[in-house]
Amino acid sequence: MKKVGLLLCLALLTGCTSKLDSKIEVTENNKDTIIELQDKSFITKYNVLYNGKDLKEALENKEITIEDFINNMQEVSTANDGGSKLYKATDKNKNLYYVVTCNTKAGDKDIYLSKDENVIDNCNNTPKEECLNDMLGAYIADVENDVTDLDNSKITDKEVDFYFNRVNSKVGMYSIIKTDNEDVIKDYEKYYKTKYKVFTKKELSDNYYVFVANGDKNLDLSDLDTCSK
Repeated sequence: MKKVGLLLCLALLTGCTSKLDSKIEVTENNKDTIIELQDKSFITKYNVLYNGKDLKEALENKEITIEDFINNMQEVSTANDGGSKLYKATDKNKNLYYVVTCNTKAGDKDIYLSKDENVIDNCNNTPKEECLNDMLGAYIADVENDVTDLDNSKITDKEVDFYFNRVNSKVGMYSIIKTDNEDVIKDYEKYYKTKYKVFTKKELSDNYYVFVANGDKNLDLSDLDTCSK
């Protein structure tokens, strides 16, 4: 009993070394690695290995869960953004790394890993609608023309959770809508096809859709994915 008590005291004084520490290895990579999880993404610019295997492979094979990975770490702080949490740990080579589990009021739930303590700055605090508006404005920007906003009733008679339609009479138009009603999407497709003929539609997370018409075919709207984080 004395020996057990002594070991317990030492553990309390020095902290326990997790069994996972000897299995995790974080090395330089310098390019984004994104692991898609059920309702979030795990994003890092480092190679992350578990038992010598890529973390993505280990997760897919159910050798470890993302919860196991996070629970292995020591919580450092909680941000005043809705509850994003910063954690730290050392890998098998005693290298310190940090992980932030985002939980912002803007809806960012992603997980970021870095060796930089400021990794928590990656959590997106900009509301999705504001983020999309900021980026989409560039597609119909023209200093010589004023833009106007179009009421949703001009496109569909059905209710939506959110909408924003901005028109530049010379350049084109973009729309942001949030709906799970497929008939609304069809109404928007019909409107854009009739009015502009050429347009691009993109589906985002959480039932958000974007339509853009500015004369170009097959616009690359992949940059809008950052607003879904």
